[in-house]
Amino acid sequence: MDDTSHGRNTVVGASCLASTDVERSRKNPRESRVDRISELPDLVLVHILSFLPMDSAIRTGVLSKRFAYKWASTPNLVFDQDSEWEIDDFITFVNRALLLHDPNCKVQKFTIYMDCMDQVIENSLQEDCVTLWLRFATRKGVEELNLGFNDDEDPLHLWESRYDSYRYLLPQFIFRHSSFRKLATRFCNFVTYGVVSWAWLKSLSIGYAELNEETIRNILMGSPALECLEFHRCHGFARINICSESLKKLSILEPWAPNDAEGETVLEVSAPNIRSLELSGNWEKMCRLLDMSSLVNAKLDIQMMHQDRNFQYFSEDYSNMLREILKQLSHVENLTVGTWCLEVLSVSEMKSMPSPLSKHRYLILNTLPKKWDLPGIASLLKSSPDLEKLHIDVNPLNVLKFWEHQVFNNYYKYGDDHGESFWESEEKSFKCLLQNLKIIKIVGFDPGHCDIQFAIAFIEFLLKNAQVLEKMVINVRKVKRQTSYAAQELPVVQKLLSFTRASPRAAVLFSK
Repeated sequence: MDDTSHGRNTVVGASCLASTDVERSRKNPRESRVDRISELPDLVLVHILSFLPMDSAIRTGVLSKRFAYKWASTPNLVFDQDSEWEIDDFITFVNRALLLHDPNCKVQKFTIYMDCMDQVIENSLQEDCVTLWLRFATRKGVEELNLGFNDDEDPLHLWESRYDSYRYLLPQFIFRHSSFRKLATRFCNFVTYGVVSWAWLKSLSIGYAELNEETIRNILMGSPALECLEFHRCHGFARINICSESLKKLSILEPWAPNDAEGETVLEVSAPNIRSLELSGNWEKMCRLLDMSSLVNAKLDIQMMHQDRNFQYFSEDYSNMLREILKQLSHVENLTVGTWCLEVLSVSEMKSMPSPLSKHRYLILNTLPKKWDLPGIASLLKSSPDLEKLHIDVNPLNVLKFWEHQVFNNYYKYGDDHGESFWESEEKSFKCLLQNLKIIKIVGFDPGHCDIQFAIAFIEFLLKNAQVLEKMVINVRKVKRQTSYAAQELPVVQKLLSFTRASPRAAVLFSK
């Protein structure tokens, strides 16, 4: 094709899409070359750049002269050392970027994520650079600070093997910076020598840190506006006592107990004023909840990690711990329970130890039901007579892969089917199904999964016995499979729609 015909085809294609613009550009060739992005007001351009990491924001300088140093006025500075950066190059880049940043521009958000943490801590010069960056941010009135260190190794292995050496010690001026609204750290040490002055701090997340109870107390006393507090993979304390009236949400994720730590085998939590509690992840400590009288929402998705010990030896301890936790959460309206907890409840249920009676109105189960989950699910339903809404996340990722089921199998006497015989034996035991359960939502339903038959049997049981049910919504999980998947899906959907419904108003709806 010659140049003339190529140009003609281009004009014809463009005219089909926007003939008016083409006519205008023919009359005024300059108009066709207008850079509409560069025409945007400075405030809009800076706002757009504020969503980019700093290396990407700086690269926009090649677009036009107007963009050359526009990044220097952005209030959000995000520096992320990924695999492309050597540590020395990254430090040089950050130093130059901060040197060129507009001295009259306030910094609202400052983020530093660094790999090669061990190199930083071992090199005092590099560590001093981090401190200078933080000094820069605080002098600029930073409101949100994210400071995280990592390593080329797996962070959990690093933390367990060298936790006492590789952490950045937060400088004391950080604790006196009163403009913080949000603060998140990872692999940073908190040592407070004076008063903490975080008057406006609303959200605090601390990860991979050693904290003592005095430091936690000082932080809480110095943060009168704090609303959300998260501890992730922290250790050094055996009790969290929160009396703050402003704190609404507490999250404790994967608390760690070093092998040489005495008195850290049990974590006690007292927080009479919080409204939301999350206990999640792999726990190496037992948990004891004390005063939780104001709780409305609770998530209990823990998994004890005593893998070097026999489950049968610890099953009674786990069962007692979980029953005590549920007793302290019996008044909450919304409860989320994970797979491990359901399995422990299953063993308790089969030993004639039912779950404590509760006032839950909304129950979320994070599990793909299998044989060893069924008694635990039944136990929770029987203990929740006021339940109005049931949410089940049947994502296959919610299945435990290394649980020893020998103890369970010693008690389970309902056959090797997909739960039909179990649910038939339980039909008349659920007050919530007779009186209150109106909405059921099932998320992540995969008709082609090998274990989905247990979920199907549970759905049949619910439809057959929920007498005031109004709606069951089944969200079908999107999966990339061969075209034969559609042929698998249709019979399952037809089977679900054919189940007997106790409620004449019950509608079964499908979504993706």
